[in-house]
Amino acid sequence: MEAQAIKENLKSALEEKNRLSKSKQDAERIAESTSDLLNQAYAEIAKKPELPVSLNVRKALTGNGLVVQFTNRSDKYLSVIARFENPTTRETETVRLDLTPMGTKEIGHLEGWAFSSSDVIHLQHNDYASISMAIQ
Repeated sequence: MEAQAIKENLKSALEEKNRLSKSKQDAERIAESTSDLLNQAYAEIAKKPELPVSLNVRKALTGNGLVVQFTNRSDKYLSVIARFENPTTRETETVRLDLTPMGTKEIGHLEGWAFSSSDVIHLQHNDYASISMAIQ
């Protein structure tokens, strides 16, 4: 009877080893597939030209915080999605910036976001590579 129990334990252990081996193979396939997708996404991003928007930061003339100036350096009208993040308070705001050719738009406390050091700005446009900047 003891030999039978050992045999069953060995059979169970072998089945568990095979199950774990299959799970490991599945995980490796998923990791490889994810890596391929990331490489495709990076290649797609690399094809896009730089977003022709520059950022300048200055102190607010009235009120608190900093003001960020977004300047469109192109001769095209651009609608850009801007996401502002404050990592300390975990607040975020997403806005649409409509920028005229060679024009500048300012965002500060009067427009609803008083920037501070360490805030992060992300800019996105479908035709250009996205950019991010942390305020120093």
